Amino acid sequence: MRAKNREPGALPIGPGAKNVLSAAETLWPAPGSSWLGRRVPGSVTDAGYRAYTVVPSVQRPRFLVPRAPEAAAALRPTQKGVKGLRMLALGSLQRWSVLGRLPGTRLHVLPGPAGAGIEDLLSAVVGDVADVVIRLGRPRPNRTLVLWAFASDWTPVGIAKLSRGDAAKESMEAEYAALAGSPASGIRDLVAPRVLGYLRWNDNDVLVISALVSADAGPSHVPPVPQMKALAASTGAEEKLLRDTPFVTRLDEQIDALTSVTDQVWLRAGLERLVHDLGDTVVRTGAWHGDWVSWNQSVDGDTVLLWDWEHYHASALAGFDHVHFLAQEQRAHGTDVRTEDAWLSEADAALAGTWGLAPDQRLAVLRSYLLEVNLRFVRDRQAEGGAIARAGWARSLVERLAVAPARA
Repeated sequence: MRAKNREPGALPIGPGAKNVLSAAETLWPAPGSSWLGRRVPGSVTDAGYRAYTVVPSVQRPRFLVPRAPEAAAALRPTQKGVKGLRMLALGSLQRWSVLGRLPGTRLHVLPGPAGAGIEDLLSAVVGDVADVVIRLGRPRPNRTLVLWAFASDWTPVGIAKLSRGDAAKESMEAEYAALAGSPASGIRDLVAPRVLGYLRWNDNDVLVISALVSADAGPSHVPPVPQMKALAASTGAEEKLLRDTPFVTRLDEQIDALTSVTDQVWLRAGLERLVHDLGDTVVRTGAWHGDWVSWNQSVDGDTVLLWDWEHYHASALAGFDHVHFLAQEQRAHGTDVRTEDAWLSEADAALAGTWGLAPDQRLAVLRSYLLEVNLRFVRDRQAEGGAIARAGWARSLVERLAVAPARA
């Protein structure tokens, strides 16, 4: 690895540190340099030098944050519970100029000559990028680096996603295709990011989109049903027998394409059982965002700002976004059978009262949704090898619902 600890007496390079240095090497390639250390060596005099706080720690790195207090805009609390409180605290410390002054190991960067670093690439797309906040995400293969680009006055001017591996590239291409089609166009009070550029840079694909931020917007854990309904109908909702829907055709093709025979077998059996049990049920087709959850949205009055469209599909069933939102809110409390049952009750009530679906229609939506998200989980992780099984909302729930009677 090119990036080295240059500070005498620095700690050994562990997995977290390797994650940080690998990201730095990607964003500021040779002849730039990057290293981890607690202080700046006296020999560093380059005007381009910068340092990043590793948040929350080098052992568990999730963000790389420059010292400016305005960078707190990228540390948004989007989840409830302990995770939300932790992000709120980190954002507050950054805003008060405390986070960058705490003792600890920093990522130090000398970007190299003009034109070589990630800021230069982004400046060519959005203009005047002075610095970035980097979200590393979980240390998984094929992950995507997400960067908030800030102008010299610390106004957010764009979000960049950089693919690292084939799976990340495929996901990013899907988001680009979805956003290029302006999926939120014409939908009242729903705003999606705009595509600003799609580039190939140093063997990585980079998608640049608008920052989609508002000073008055904030998190919301309430599903925005009017916008969900409008998105579902945006591609021309139809009523069809479940067996004849484009959704079933798509799942059939995606299951065939799986590389894991074990997962292919049980998902194929689940789809065949679904069609056998409910194939003659008339369902309402529709588009769905694919990952409409509280941490992918921000609410400004009546307007919903919605990110992360890589799982968007025009061929789904109406109600998918609503039950997915409720599922992810429940998953924050656990993944045991009791929590699954709480979600089933809540989702069934929403499909009945809000979407006006009959018992068989609701069961068709719930079982179809579970096959969709479990198939996604398998597809997203099949390139990793030895990935852990999905906890909760998994095969056991799919099979449990297959023998459950429709609710009244």
